[in-house]
Amino acid sequence: MDFRRFLAAASWAPARVGVDFYDGPHDFDDQFVALQAVLPHLAPDAAVIVDDTNWLHVRAANELFARHVPGFERVRSLRTPSAFAPTWWNGVEVYRWRGRPGTTLATPSGYAARRRLWDGACLPVARAWWRVRGALGKIRR
Repeated sequence: MDFRRFLAAASWAPARVGVDFYDGPHDFDDQFVALQAVLPHLAPDAAVIVDDTNWLHVRAANELFARHVPGFERVRSLRTPSAFAPTWWNGVEVYRWRGRPGTTLATPSGYAARRRLWDGACLPVARAWWRVRGALGKIRR
């Protein structure tokens, strides 16, 4: 199920989420919106784990979110040497939320420009590079 529909339905409410593991779509916008959407549902002392954080655009969305949400802090960033590492595959970041239940975050100013940069310019270049690397890997075998 799409994370937006899942979080909007909040079938667990009024209970709060103590641990959120996000491994959904990882463009800049989806990454930021996923954090924004889960925020009101988090318990006062929750953990948020984000997968695939070797990618710059994922880390950029996480950092922008953390910068605008007091009490949302990164406690660990585990980078991996490649996108296919046997440990944490493509990196993972762990955040701790120490805040009030029901907190929301309005989209910050400058967000649209960041989204255009990451999703409109950087991500297409990165995807092209990944395709080339994948093709080269198949040729070398």
